[in-house]
Amino acid sequence: MRPVIRARLVRFVPVGVAWSVCFLLLFRSRAHLLVPSEGVVWIALATLLCVIGAVGYVVRYRMPRIVRQDFARWIAVAAAPIFSVSAAAGGLASPAAILPAGVVLAVAWKRGAREAGLAALIAVVALASLDLLLGRSPFAAGALISAAAISTVGILPLWVSRRTETETRRARQRLERVEVFLRDRPPTPRGTSVVASDLRKSAQDASREADAVEQMEILDRYLRDARDALGADEVVFWRWHSSADALRATAWSTEGALAPTHFRLEEWGSLVQWSAEGDVVHCDEQDVLAHLATGPVADEGKLLGAISATNARGFVLSREELRERIARTAAHVAQLHALLEHRGEHHRLRRRGDALLRAVQQIQAHTSTESLARGICQTALDITEGATATLVRWDAALSAGVVETASAGAEVLRGQKVTADSLVGDSCLRGTPLVLEDARRLPRSGAIYGPADAVGPVGSLGVVPLVREARILGAVVVTGVNPDPHLQADLRNVSLFAAVAATSLEMAWQIEEVSRRASTDQLTGLSNRRYFDEQLHRVLAESDRSGLSAALIMADIDYFKRVNDNFGHEAGDAVLKHVAAVFLEQVRAIDICARYGGEEIALLLPQTDLAGAIELAERLRRAVAAKTAVYRGREIPVTSSFGVSSYPQTARTRDTLFPSADKALYDAKGAGRNCVKAAPVPRLSSAS
Repeated sequence: MRPVIRARLVRFVPVGVAWSVCFLLLFRSRAHLLVPSEGVVWIALATLLCVIGAVGYVVRYRMPRIVRQDFARWIAVAAAPIFSVSAAAGGLASPAAILPAGVVLAVAWKRGAREAGLAALIAVVALASLDLLLGRSPFAAGALISAAAISTVGILPLWVSRRTETETRRARQRLERVEVFLRDRPPTPRGTSVVASDLRKSAQDASREADAVEQMEILDRYLRDARDALGADEVVFWRWHSSADALRATAWSTEGALAPTHFRLEEWGSLVQWSAEGDVVHCDEQDVLAHLATGPVADEGKLLGAISATNARGFVLSREELRERIARTAAHVAQLHALLEHRGEHHRLRRRGDALLRAVQQIQAHTSTESLARGICQTALDITEGATATLVRWDAALSAGVVETASAGAEVLRGQKVTADSLVGDSCLRGTPLVLEDARRLPRSGAIYGPADAVGPVGSLGVVPLVREARILGAVVVTGVNPDPHLQADLRNVSLFAAVAATSLEMAWQIEEVSRRASTDQLTGLSNRRYFDEQLHRVLAESDRSGLSAALIMADIDYFKRVNDNFGHEAGDAVLKHVAAVFLEQVRAIDICARYGGEEIALLLPQTDLAGAIELAERLRRAVAAKTAVYRGREIPVTSSFGVSSYPQTARTRDTLFPSADKALYDAKGAGRNCVKAAPVPRLSSAS
């Protein structure tokens, strides 16, 4: 007799014995069978159902190992007395016919709804056959009612609960995968799915997760082919996790399952672990037939995990042939895993390169210095999870800098001085990035850019210096409201982007510097006359379009010739620089302050009426008089005279704005100097 047939006959000997004994007792006492009253039947039925429920709980959650190893055989043994009791209590005509539903329920918990349906059909046929053997005539209606009761109690609750749970899990899993895969992937003008935000650590993790899902699906398909070739119930690939020092199921052959369903972890888990660690192919030796075959999965000497194949009834293949096939399958899994890993890494590197190229293309599309600076700040926010970003321009000669541009929400920082003792200044001095993933303990002011800065509470802080040929041009500063555990990884991509952006930024700043020098007076740092005349026409044209006023202040240093005569022309230059510095401290960023000629200074004020211009002129006059100029240790008192005019209040036409302000300046000098005079508002002539 073949070993397979002999082994299976031995396994089902207890089943035959149990059924034989129960049937023998049933038929020996059939002449004395008593059909109890309906009340007694229902009480017995309720008691037996409670017992079945308790047994079902034990079977489901605390099943002894000896029962768990061969569950089907124990169910078949237990079914014999249950069917005998049902038949003795009246068969299909009695409510006790529902007792076999306990057997069906146990089958459903272990094998699933399909096998339970077959068990329910067998139960109905068996009860009908027993009725015939016992001399009772089963009715078709009773058979249908019993079949419905057995199916409802034994199958329906489990089927509904498991189906609902499975569908909910699958729907949630699909939704999570889709959300993760599509997160932060807005459409672009070119229609490509690659954007600068793909450089974020969170986006890269999402992409890696999507790749992992695809890899697992490919491994699942291969393992299904391996399962069919081996004649197994299930084949599982166990991935080695060095951090946990354990094996975890990564892919399996069972379709639609969220975890391996045929692998007995308590019984076989240690064997798979031993096979992986010992680098041996192994089959279990507890029975005539092998139920488990496992082997290590390694790639170029590196342990990846293990492969396991299981069959609850036993493999038909001999152990030698099974070991050979498992070793071959493990080698194929190792090769497939390596190919999938290389492909995933290639895809990630390609996406990262495309996203970085996309970010660089966005920067190169800007045509002005201001738009380029804003683009750098915005791209820094796209690459990171930051809330605000600023661009700092650094002067290495002065060891100081200034916030050139700020993103939305941080405009108040524009123009902020950056000192060498601040965090940003120290990063620029050293030329090294600064990463604070949790910056909540930083002082709320005076620590990031310099004293009295307008920075509020900061959760994270990153500073990336802009380096060009070993020269520090500035830095990109990114701040977040909350701590950012991904900031370190995100700033690496910002550094790559900044290395490319530094070239464009340096060229733009150089062009801007050349343009500034062409429009700036070299001595005072104020705008020159040519630039002032250009801006005068622009401001007056904007005033006509907007309907807002524009004002002009003409200032002249009092007794400037005496300074040159008494102290020399170098002292006169020092006085001019001193007065220009006082003016620049008082004016707005939109105001145009120019050295118009000699000791005369012209100040053009957009969107300002006559009263506002007079107020500013008076403030400038007091500021100049309050500070003495110093030349070679000697203090030189300085005062100025001011003439103010406004368009269209005092100057009805553009051409009369400058002459009216100049006339007011002449009046101030004639009134004793060190005073402010405004051009008179012209009277409207009455129509004749």
